[in-house]
Amino acid sequence: EQRGRFELSFHWAIRAADLTELLLRYQPHIVHFSGRGSQVDEIILESDGGVRPVSAEALSSLFALLGDNIRCVVLNGCYSGVQAQAI
Repeated sequence: EQRGRFELSFHWAIRAADLTELLLRYQPHIVHFSGRGSQVDEIILESDGGVRPVSAEALSSLFALLGDNIRCVVLNGCYSGVQAQAI
């Protein structure tokens, strides 16, 4: 009944450089990361020619700056507990 109230936007293989721009553009209420994590408390994003780890501290800072609208962050990746605590 309320499905018209939701807009879904998908972006695959997000680069670390794109994340801030996408959060500013869409101003989402829910953010879902699905991908890989590392055992040293980082999520793994795409990078030009490879991958780039993003630390829990960097994610926490990003959401602190841009997270006024965000109500929920879903981290669907291995070893993402530390990131969840930081956010």
